[in-house]
Amino acid sequence: MYLQARITVDPSAVTQLVKTKPTKGFGRLAGVLSKGLKSPEEEQETFSALTILQQLFIVLRSLGVNDILRISKDREILFDDFTGRPDDLKPALEQTIKKLGKQQLQVFDSLTLVLLHNTRHQNYLLQLKVQRSHAVGEHPLQLVINAFPRALSADEDEAVVARKLSTVFQDQARYDGFLSQQRTAFVGFLKKVQKTFRDRMQVDAVKGSTSVRIICPTSRVSTISEMPLATHNPEVDPAFSGCFGTETAFFYAWLWADLCQKRGIRCSNCLVVDGNGAPRETLDGKGVEAKSHPLFNIKTRVTAPATKSVRDAAAATKRNAAAAATSKRSTKKKRKGKSWLKSAENFLIAVAETAASDCGSCSGCSGCSGCSSCSGCNSW
Repeated sequence: MYLQARITVDPSAVTQLVKTKPTKGFGRLAGVLSKGLKSPEEEQETFSALTILQQLFIVLRSLGVNDILRISKDREILFDDFTGRPDDLKPALEQTIKKLGKQQLQVFDSLTLVLLHNTRHQNYLLQLKVQRSHAVGEHPLQLVINAFPRALSADEDEAVVARKLSTVFQDQARYDGFLSQQRTAFVGFLKKVQKTFRDRMQVDAVKGSTSVRIICPTSRVSTISEMPLATHNPEVDPAFSGCFGTETAFFYAWLWADLCQKRGIRCSNCLVVDGNGAPRETLDGKGVEAKSHPLFNIKTRVTAPATKSVRDAAAATKRNAAAAATSKRSTKKKRKGKSWLKSAENFLIAVAETAASDCGSCSGCSGCSGCSSCSGCNSW
């Protein structure tokens, strides 16, 4: 079990955003991403996306969310934090710019930031995504948040997590009470995020949805090393992204479905997902008895030694599937979607002309309104 929320900003409201150029680091990143693009339109879209991404990051930073775990372009990872260093915008952008500088670039489809934030009661993974184009009905500005009970983090030992979970699963009343407490804490955090979006970005078209999700993997997971993460897939919840250091916060969730089945818990008002984060079944208010539901009948993992030929064949199949999926997504976007950033042309006309200049002092950067929380605005 973990909690998920999706916050979206209506693209029709983009022109209402505060008109500001990116800070120096975001401006440099925009310059690198736009280098070698074939049309002024693509270059303008790149600057627009980076400015919007900066605006969204400033909103999160004002809430104390400043620990960047990953920056990616489409499915390519440009920065991964393997040190656990907080407030790491500057080194994250430096590494991203350095990596991009060695490439022959093409126009991007999406830019994604994954961030970590810890509070007293919950750990959060936040995935901030800006899409250049989108299909009808999809939102190009998205913030996906995953929440995990901090008390169930496996910082000490995996066995400690099992003992803590035994209290949660003592009976149905304890189980329901624990979920209610987690929902309350999560909704409180989401209200702060949404209010800050509206206040700082002067945008009212901010919508949110929440859900409780239960992972039902095909094989039982009993240790952190058995968690099938590191998928590097920005299309699923950030919990499944395999970002360094997040597995301890997420480990308990892989034991959840098995304990629901063993303790005869009735599961309701939740979404059951597989080991890759893909939806399997939505459970309504009536719910189901996990003890008799086939999705909760998780098999014991059986690992057999693979020959070299089998490993090579499996790797080739995985590569082909990934390539096919990428091609399919690209085709879908070209067929159904169009660039919404074109409508933001007036929003950032000045950005393309001034991106090379310095941001100056924090008081001169209208994007952060001289806020003390934006400590890195002078140089990044």
